Amino acid sequence: MNQESAASSFPGPLFPVASSNAVIVIMAGGAGERFWPVSNRETPKQLLRLHGDQTMLETAFNRAAKIVDRDRVYIVAGEQLREAIFHTLPNLKSGNYIGEPFARNTAACLGLAACVIEAAHGPQTVMGILTADHVIDEGAEFFGAISAAMNHAGERDQLVTIGIKPTEPDTAFGYLELGKQTAGDASTPIHRVRRFREKPNLETAEQMLAQGNFLWNSGMFFWRADTLFKAFEAHEPEMAEQWSRLRKSSLPYPVELVKEVFDSFPSLAIDIAIMERASNVVAVVGSFGWQDVGSWDALPRLHATDEAGNCRIGPSVLLDSRNNIIYNDVASSGAVAQEIVLHGIEDLVIVRTEKAIMITPKSRAQKVKEIVRYLAKAKRDDLV
Repeated sequence: MNQESAASSFPGPLFPVASSNAVIVIMAGGAGERFWPVSNRETPKQLLRLHGDQTMLETAFNRAAKIVDRDRVYIVAGEQLREAIFHTLPNLKSGNYIGEPFARNTAACLGLAACVIEAAHGPQTVMGILTADHVIDEGAEFFGAISAAMNHAGERDQLVTIGIKPTEPDTAFGYLELGKQTAGDASTPIHRVRRFREKPNLETAEQMLAQGNFLWNSGMFFWRADTLFKAFEAHEPEMAEQWSRLRKSSLPYPVELVKEVFDSFPSLAIDIAIMERASNVVAVVGSFGWQDVGSWDALPRLHATDEAGNCRIGPSVLLDSRNNIIYNDVASSGAVAQEIVLHGIEDLVIVRTEKAIMITPKSRAQKVKEIVRYLAKAKRDDLV
């Protein structure tokens, strides 16, 4: 069965949005450096099974197909991942892979996606931007928030995001500071966003939680294609000028043209380029279970821990040890099923793969990418 016939055999979305002119774009281009050494250039985080039996990307794709038809689900990622992603997602429509020639962060990624969506479906198409590295409770609260966000974006010239009600003063997430409620209802209120706040220290996070008008920044976005282009014109006019070169072209875009456009861009996150500077940003309040699987210290939120607080994946023996994260990747090709044995060890992340063993304090789990950059600078391509 070919890709097109396989895709058509699946049922329609279970929780469709009101607008029929909507698509989902899944960002799947991150390198996942904080999950080294399991994550690498050939197998980045989104292609790993960090939670459940499916890869992160498979879960994200199937989640998106509950909102829109599968042939309206797009993946945007680096060209170097095209083959691996189609192998992971055999039901992805052949023309729905948006390949970045090289990484320029999420502003360039989403601008390119908007160009493709506008050309394929029209400028007023509603784009729901999801990511491939979230673990989400897919209940009525989630799909209700998605529907509210996409319908709101379709009806108004606004940039919409979803903020998550914080359950603890977490320092691993950015935050949204809310203004007054402007739309929605009691179950899915929509507020003006006063400002975006970077990852805080613990004291600041505790103050935010006590204040009550802060949400975790989920990194999910919703807008019409034309609304995003207006935002680029207002806040990043040089990028907007480059997008106009693509918008004057037709699909499929010439490879060299896309490379020229990307080569002119700085590496900018969409938050910094657009969202933090725009005055027409609103947030749907999300009360569903959500985790951004950003680094090794997220695993205890996703997997059971023992009585001593250890999160253990793969064979291990622990004696008088607590609050550790152990990931013994015996499933990787060539790995020998050796036990990891700890005695009197606390608060470490210990990861073993076929190629490397990584040991770092849990407090430095967010900085594992520094190892990857050091190895790359040292030209240890065999390890990255």
